[in-house]
Amino acid sequence: MKLLTLGILFGAIAISADSANATVVRNAKDSRGNVTVRGFAPNAEFNVVFEDKILASEIKANSCGYLLIPKSLLKPDTTFSISNLDNSNRINFSVFNFFRFTSLIVPPDCFNGVSSNPNLQNEQISSFKTADGRAFFTKRVPLRSYLIYGRGDNTRKVRTNACGILTLRSTVAFPVTGSIFVRTPQNANFDVERMPVEEPPICRRGVIFNPLDAATANPLVSRNTRGDLIFSETPNSTVPVELLFQKIRRTVLSNICGIIRLRNSRNVVGLNIKNSNNSNAIIGGNYPEISQLPKCVNGVLDPTLFTGGSNLVLFQQDFYVVNLQPRTAYIYEREGTLTKQVRINACGIGRVARTDRFKIQGEMRIGNRQYNVNGYRIADNPVCRGSVLYVPPQNPNGAFFPPTQEPDFNPDPNPPDEEGG
Repeated sequence: MKLLTLGILFGAIAISADSANATVVRNAKDSRGNVTVRGFAPNAEFNVVFEDKILASEIKANSCGYLLIPKSLLKPDTTFSISNLDNSNRINFSVFNFFRFTSLIVPPDCFNGVSSNPNLQNEQISSFKTADGRAFFTKRVPLRSYLIYGRGDNTRKVRTNACGILTLRSTVAFPVTGSIFVRTPQNANFDVERMPVEEPPICRRGVIFNPLDAATANPLVSRNTRGDLIFSETPNSTVPVELLFQKIRRTVLSNICGIIRLRNSRNVVGLNIKNSNNSNAIIGGNYPEISQLPKCVNGVLDPTLFTGGSNLVLFQQDFYVVNLQPRTAYIYEREGTLTKQVRINACGIGRVARTDRFKIQGEMRIGNRQYNVNGYRIADNPVCRGSVLYVPPQNPNGAFFPPTQEPDFNPDPNPPDEEGG
């Protein structure tokens, strides 16, 4: 068993806990004066002792007017004082002189204002010491509270998190200042005033996430373990994310005349219509371009618009597939690009969730950059808090960060519109 102690001089801090494998690997302070020290055992409880501090305690005299000062406030070679709660009538004592010149006493019992040694009230002196190192005063106002100032050690318990990070938060009662000495198998010394100032790390599922300036980081494109796309761009911007060379499939329904209208499909590549059982394509022949809409009257198609045996015609920007089974579902296929407008968070990170329709694979264009994302992987999503990006350790494949803030997605602004006409 190795005993760890951490001490801050000039208002020192001592930390002790049993740990066999503690190694301080990094320390820092934040803008609020809090200190983080890494390398301790995860989920371990430590006694944090703020040594040689000026302490103030409110102590009430008993019903006999006796006041007993604990030895925790009586540090050798220092002073202590007694005053009213408003700091009036303050009397200072040298701890050294007090224990050198005052008489030893066994504090008498007191019951309902009656002392077991009533002669004490007749003594000219009113201050004594006890054998166990306490200060004892008589002739105080019974049941009145007094303010006692002294120097001593103030202790609180601190537990490391699942990542073995010990955080010392600076408060009025526990200011974190001065020099830190950490006794570990390697021993290390730190000066709080010279520690690097940075946002403290965060811990998720036992993994340390470090703050990173996204503005200086290399561009990122990757996929997480769920298959979502993670990438970096200008913070608080909106960028298009495109899946290129995709075979897009949708189910469409013919109308009562056996017609399907495919809006805005004039320039679509690889257009095809299949039966719903995914059998062979049923579009064939050279399609004519017609000058008026196909007519469907009472479930009957006007045949004069269709010549050459084609069941595909073009009117303006829309293809019409005719001579199909009325009110029947068909599969429409085309090659094209799927687009999402992605909002980038304050840390400069965007995320696109993988769906059955929007699969994150192959060639993609993000803004004006094009990538093949196959093979890119990350293990843990980074975290965006405010405008600070926290990233996990870089994984072997190189990519290492994205966000927890979910961007809002807009639908494809110009999707083909398939419907029965």
